[in-house]
Amino acid sequence: MRCSHDMSALRHHTPPGPPRSNRAQEPEEESYNIIPIHKLLADQPSLRYPKVRAAAATLRTIGNLRKPPYAQWHPSMDLLDWLALFFGLQKDNVRNQQEHIVFHLANAQMLLTLPPDNIDTLDATVLRRFRMQYSLVSRETMWLGVRMFLKSAIAAGWIIVFGVFYGRIWSQKNSDGRWSDEASRRIVNFLEVALVFVLPELFALALFIIPRIRNFLENSNWRIFY
Repeated sequence: MRCSHDMSALRHHTPPGPPRSNRAQEPEEESYNIIPIHKLLADQPSLRYPKVRAAAATLRTIGNLRKPPYAQWHPSMDLLDWLALFFGLQKDNVRNQQEHIVFHLANAQMLLTLPPDNIDTLDATVLRRFRMQYSLVSRETMWLGVRMFLKSAIAAGWIIVFGVFYGRIWSQKNSDGRWSDEASRRIVNFLEVALVFVLPELFALALFIIPRIRNFLENSNWRIFY
């Protein structure tokens, strides 16, 4: 009777499998938006195009880059996975960027006048153009950072200017013990500074109200207006 009970328990016993957390880490089981980047052999319509497979395969080329020391590296991972493991980038953001880059490279491959000899390999011209576009974006990003820094510096400068002129009003008033003519002149000076501060906003408002000037500036190629 005891033997029969043991055999029944064995029949209903589920064999141990790999931990759930380990299975979730496999790139092949990850979700995707449009293209399964980590599973190029999947039966998915987008992977039937050689240009898409070529772009995804190129993204997997990491050369002699050192593997992340504190995370498991899978053969299906690519350059963006490498960056994510080293710098702690968010998983969903990385997945979106992977598909975006694959779409971009595949589209550039499709627009080639002459198809490459090996359709499963990304043409070198596509990569050179991509690097040029990336350098332009990086340059624009740098100038955007410079502009933000200058705006912050100018704002800090105006705070100091307003503080100084406002303090001069009360220091003169306290020195005279009343609202003297000199204290009143300092109030006028403060208002003049405030007028200089709001002049650009007034100019922008005038351009918004007067359509002809606005249309002229929008259609102009003068760099001073940018």
